[in-house]
Amino acid sequence: FELNFQKEGSFSSVQSIVFFDDDTASISAVHTSIPSKRITTVVAGTLTRITEDEFLKGLEDTNNEFNVPEELRVQSPMTSDVPTGYEDIFPTEADWCGGLISDVACTESPYQEPNPKMKDGFVALFVIIGLAVFGSVAYLLHRNAVKKQQKRYKEQFVRGIARNITIAPSAGMIPADKLKAEFDHIDKNKGGTITKDELKEFMDTGKFGTISEKDFEAMWSAMDVDGSGEVDFVEFTTFLGSCGTEFETVSKEHAYMTNEEKKTWASQRLSVMYTNTKDLEALEDKEGFENEAGPRMT
Repeated sequence: FELNFQKEGSFSSVQSIVFFDDDTASISAVHTSIPSKRITTVVAGTLTRITEDEFLKGLEDTNNEFNVPEELRVQSPMTSDVPTGYEDIFPTEADWCGGLISDVACTESPYQEPNPKMKDGFVALFVIIGLAVFGSVAYLLHRNAVKKQQKRYKEQFVRGIARNITIAPSAGMIPADKLKAEFDHIDKNKGGTITKDELKEFMDTGKFGTISEKDFEAMWSAMDVDGSGEVDFVEFTTFLGSCGTEFETVSKEHAYMTNEEKKTWASQRLSVMYTNTKDLEALEDKEGFENEAGPRMT
């Protein structure tokens, strides 16, 4: 801490205090006489923190040691910042604030924060608008991702259906008995409903493209409307009815097939039909055997 003080035509004083910690500090002061143009006094020392009682006792002891007249003694405890008789020597309030000393504690700093041009209400409004825009963009991106996912798994499912029956631009144009036959083909255990494992086996044939686990779960949720864990024929046809654009896409793909592609497709269909027939015969033989054998004795 440094203090510069100058009384015009009289003297100049420079005082410096360096604090080492909360209990000790060093002090130095240089007093220069302006009329004689020379340094008159140089003072240096060490300051040590003392209690209030120690300070007051020290004043009293010093006054007694040097026989200081009563009227010149510093009041103890002090009731004024200026000792009696020295009023013209010490700097006034005007000197401290904006005068010779310009103490920063009572003068305005030139480094001021600029006044805000926007009120809090407008800032809050812009924040709300920003959050609303962000939320809308996030919702639209999510909705677009869901639509793309739906299109992927619906097209893959329709391509699987097209392996076994002649595809049409819409599910409504396919005869009901053909749809029922395809439903029965997926229903491997002939229990009258399609289980999740049976649908997964159908989708994992790989002949019409692979399906990710995430897409399969989304497709199963879309088919199993009542959440029973099984898909009946009504849910099956309802799902196919929602695949309008996908039926149209696959129908166009078939229309633009080359002769070689059509031969390959026909071969795959015959293979599936042969497999379906064998599966049905095996199931009928099993049921017939169980009927003839009757209930087992335990």
